[in-house]
Amino acid sequence: MLRRNRLRVASMACSLFLLPLFAAASVASVKVEIRVVVYPPGALPRGELVLRRIDATPGETRRLPLLPSSSLDLPRGSSWEVEGEAMGFWTPPKFLFAGETQTLTLSLWQLAPLKFPYSLPSEGVANPSEAWASFSGQEQGAQISGDIPCKSQEAAFVCNLPAARLDVLVHLRGFASEPFWDLELAPNRTLSVPRRTLRPGASVVGFVTDERGSPTRAQVELKPLERAESIGSSKLEKWQKVFTGPKGFFQFSSVLPGVYRVEAHGKGLQASLGPVTVERNKETALSRPLTLAPPASLEVTVLPPTMPQGNPWKLIMVSSEGSDGAFKEQTVPPHGHLRIEALAPGSYAILLVSSQNDREVWAQRVVSVPEQSLTLLDLPVVRVAGRVKEGDNPVPALVAFGGMSGPVKVVLEANDEGYFEGFLPRPGSWHVAVAPKRQNRMVWDTEVDVAPQRGKNPSWVDLSLQSSRVSGWVRDPHGSPQGGAVVEVSPLEHPGMPYPGARTAEDGRFSASAPPGRVLLRARYQRWASPPVEVTLKAEEALQGVELVLAEQNVVEGQIVGTAGSTQAIPVDAHVLWPAASPPRGRTDNQSRFRFVLDPGMRSVTVVAFPRLGNLAIGCTEIPASASLQIPVSSVPGGTVEVLDGAKVTGWVDVVARYHGCPFFLSALHDWARYVGTNPIRGGNWVFPQLPPGVWELCSYRWSGLAAVLGPCHAGVLPPGGTLLLKLPNP
Repeated sequence: MLRRNRLRVASMACSLFLLPLFAAASVASVKVEIRVVVYPPGALPRGELVLRRIDATPGETRRLPLLPSSSLDLPRGSSWEVEGEAMGFWTPPKFLFAGETQTLTLSLWQLAPLKFPYSLPSEGVANPSEAWASFSGQEQGAQISGDIPCKSQEAAFVCNLPAARLDVLVHLRGFASEPFWDLELAPNRTLSVPRRTLRPGASVVGFVTDERGSPTRAQVELKPLERAESIGSSKLEKWQKVFTGPKGFFQFSSVLPGVYRVEAHGKGLQASLGPVTVERNKETALSRPLTLAPPASLEVTVLPPTMPQGNPWKLIMVSSEGSDGAFKEQTVPPHGHLRIEALAPGSYAILLVSSQNDREVWAQRVVSVPEQSLTLLDLPVVRVAGRVKEGDNPVPALVAFGGMSGPVKVVLEANDEGYFEGFLPRPGSWHVAVAPKRQNRMVWDTEVDVAPQRGKNPSWVDLSLQSSRVSGWVRDPHGSPQGGAVVEVSPLEHPGMPYPGARTAEDGRFSASAPPGRVLLRARYQRWASPPVEVTLKAEEALQGVELVLAEQNVVEGQIVGTAGSTQAIPVDAHVLWPAASPPRGRTDNQSRFRFVLDPGMRSVTVVAFPRLGNLAIGCTEIPASASLQIPVSSVPGGTVEVLDGAKVTGWVDVVARYHGCPFFLSALHDWARYVGTNPIRGGNWVFPQLPPGVWELCSYRWSGLAAVLGPCHAGVLPPGGTLLLKLPNP
């Protein structure tokens, strides 16, 4: 996998000393007026106006009589989902953020039955277990869209939809969806559509538009990138092709599970989207329309034109828009100039790699085409040599300039005498990771300065692996020595995965090697763990007397509420602010419940859930939790948070995101963007779609001991279906 940016987002948690990171609740209130309008125009029915709180402290519900206008006071800064409940009517839920005095208009739609009779393709095929209709349209200038479940009725489904002119897509679990266009639905009148034969299996659906956003005619191809299964059929190697129909809609049915790219072509224009993951017997809807645009080209010049050893360079282009799952790869000619044709307009990451090892990235740049049609990669190559030693002993190792996962990385090999030699793309400061070839040795991280090369002699770099030792004992929760416990060592200067430093003897004593600097120690034994202890080690120091006391781990339980298809497991992460840790990950059970076991000493946790349908779901609680954590998946249309110039960051970024005061690490938003099928990089910015509306913040932080101290924050309100632009805060 190609990594463009390394974020310092190792998960962390609130310790006993951690300053509060949850947003303080405000006692002030604001006045809100809610007006109700009936469509088609008519009398207001009897019913209730329902407000459900959906921010970091969900669970509060307010019910009022359904009136043409209602006025109420709400806590300032709170977020609510508002809808009307009345027999024979439906309201699209509205999002309400109580930031200031305001008026909210709620649409109340009369319902009309749509009857969809169907036939099965063969006797051995079972009826669909579930169906729901997604729709969009308008009535008297009022726009409407939403999803409504359908009821089974003797080889038919009945969907009660708003009385309006609608485009309807009936989704059937285990089958391809069935589209219906320009349906005229009238109150208290059943509209029956012609019977259709269902198509079992997985499917892919989407829309194609022109540059003005209007539906257009195009040929659409589904091209396989990877397949989850291998079946001996020649048709697997064929690309499926369809043409768009009404509204620019297209659909592929009977698709095999796997990973694909979708391409559209029409009138000399093109568009693509990928990777698109297709699961067995499930429908995959593209996250955005395919917008046709003229193909673009890019001219690239590389200096020097060949690698220092004389081998050719290799150039890799990866779409930063999530618009092309496959990357373009070309060998750079000996003169160093090449032209890349037939590019879909958008943002791309250019990687200059070794032709011998494409994991060595010598240069990386983000360009936008067609705005940038020319780019120059000019590398001030420097020859470097050096030696790796631990004390007076040579260390054979792999020396990674740029780190093990940096955006630019060149790996040199130190021989048995510790000597290494090679070339780097530039002089200057480098983060270097040294991985000794001996077993059970940690990766050492350091910073070095590579001087510009003078004459033919290489620039010399000495890498001295200074080691220290730390010893002590581990006790069980009752104070007795605990043998067989594992002591983990986590360097804090370069956070990463902790490594097992030692195992305790029968008397509970341990002795472990560790790098100089700030180090975090913690012990584990079966269901017990110790709160972490931070020590600072000097070079060649032997620190003694460290005591680690085991305790029962904390349990946080809860449920993801309001999920569509609750029998499916939902990926969930537990974000705790703690140095040198990674977020515990898990999945819900078939009732959308989750359970995390967390180390002692953690004071709060934010749980981030990745539902298959809907927005990212976020909730937080103190530890120990007094009750089960209920995290709602809002049915309000999600919005997009765009972080300006985020993708241009090449170093580590100490940033947390907060949603209504719940803090979690930026890595979750990158994971979520990829989970919903988009690339989080677009035009030099980070773009995170399908996020719940409300108050979002990006905050810098620094460590003070084991405490995360927040620095400046950039905040804003994300409206339903809208976009919030935020800047990265300064450290």
